[in-house]
Order: sequence, then structure tokens, then C-alpha cells
Amino acid sequence: MNLNSEKVLFGETVGEYIQHGLANTDPLEFIKDFQAANNLHAPTCKPVLSFLDMFNTSRLALHKPLLSILKQLLLECIDNASLETIEELLLQTFSYIQHEELQDIPLYVMRKLPKLSSTILEQLTYNQELYELCPLEIKRQIWLLDNCEASKLFRKHVFSLFSNFIRDFEIVKAAGDLEKCAMPPHNRWQHPSILKLTEAVGVNFKMYDLVVESICKLFESTRNRLFCTLRADILMALHYKDNPLCSEDMCYTLAWCLDGCKRDDVVDDRRLSELQASSRSL
Repeated sequence: MNLNSEKVLFGETVGEYIQHGLANTDPLEFIKDFQAANNLHAPTCKPVLSFLDMFNTSRLALHKPLLSILKQLLLECIDNASLETIEELLLQTFSYIQHEELQDIPLYVMRKLPKLSSTILEQLTYNQELYELCPLEIKRQIWLLDNCEASKLFRKHVFSLFSNFIRDFEIVKAAGDLEKCAMPPHNRWQHPSILKLTEAVGVNFKMYDLVVESICKLFESTRNRLFCTLRADILMALHYKDNPLCSEDMCYTLAWCLDGCKRDDVVDDRRLSELQASSRSL
């Protein structure tokens, strides 16, 4: 391989390249050329490097903090870059995502794009390690892909949250004693599972629809009324967060009216008319 090649070497390819070079050329000469080709290419640094060599400071000890500084500078530049530049940067940096020292860059770039290509999303979908690295906004795009693996990842995420909610002792206790209502609705809306589900949904109606559809199917198969509670609590949690998805849910007016009746402990003629109108519209 040509030491002057512009091809960037990292990860396993570096080890293979060094092995090949040491085996097929003079080792000392190869090491000297390799250091020259991969050193800091800044004339003003030469005196500093010579000085650090006197104190046996390794290149690793020097390069790691430099890498950290340069990464931070790059991330700051990305904040002000155009969408076209960011898309190009993702193409150039995506291959670094499997390397711990550099993966912050492609992950940050992906978060700056409103939508990733299906090619990149599928690569993230079928690699468990990469999937786990993804921030929520990227996982949301993955869950919406039309393939079995994406559906499996979605179910794994939300079903565990469903299970935590309906098995919560306080939730079960409240459902068994509606008169005393052991857990007030506003406390349920702060339940960790509800908070995580509303975060997963974000403001994406397709994502919200998938969550609601999953809850409805589970209720149909189990007849566990806590799934109805879960459905209503997610909707009301979104309402109190001023999430625009509420207005797109046909059950919103009904749920909001019922919540008011329970909160005020009264069902007057006005609310009864609202309940009837809401029910007829479903």
C-alpha cells in the first residue's frame, strides 16, 4: 500500500496495513515512513514534538486530547452548516460510526438531518450495536421502516413499557378501586412508562398511531382494561404537554371531557351533551 495514499485507514484496516508493511518491507524504514505520513502535518508543531520526545511522551498521549478538541470544533461547525453540507458530511463520516473514538461525529450529523435515507436506516436496523447507539429521533425513523426487523425493534421498545405500566402495583390497585382512586390520573401521567412512550411518539402521528394500534390489539387479545387506562393516559399526557397530536386523535374530545368529569366529580347537562356528541363522532 502507498503511504501517500489519501485513503483513510482506521480500525482493523490499520492493523492489517501495518502487518503487511512490516512483513514486506524493511521494518525500521516502514515505521519511519508511517510516522512521517501520519504525524501532525504542521511545521510549527515540529519543535513541540521534539520537545515532547525528550520526555518520552507517546504520540497516543498527544493525539487523544487533540482528537477531542478537533471533534468539538467540527461539531460546532456542523451547527452552522447548510443541509447540503451536512448530507455530504454524513456520507463521508458514516463509516466511522463503529469506532468509538469517531462515532460521535456521524451520530451528531444524523441528528441534524430531518430524514435519513432508507439505506442508512437499514444498516442501523440490522446492527444491534449501532441501533443501541442511536438517539431517539433516529430510532423513531427506524421503527417506521416497512420491514420485519424494524417492527421487532419497535415492539421490543414499547411492549416493555406497556408491561411495566399494567404490572405496576399502584396502577393495578387504582384500577381495582375506582371509588377511592388510589392513584390520581395526574400521577399516572407522570409514570415512567407514560413519559417514555410520549417521548417515543414525539410529534409524529404515524408513530402515535402505531402505539395506539398496538395497545388496542393487546386489549382485544387480553381484555385487560388497564390497556384502556394506558391508552387514555398517553393521550392526556400529550394534552398536558401541549402536543399537537391530540387534535388528530378522534378520542381526544371524549377523553378530555371524561377527565374533566372525574376531576370535578360531576357530570352536568353540558358535559353529558359533550359526551354524547363525542361518542357519536367515533
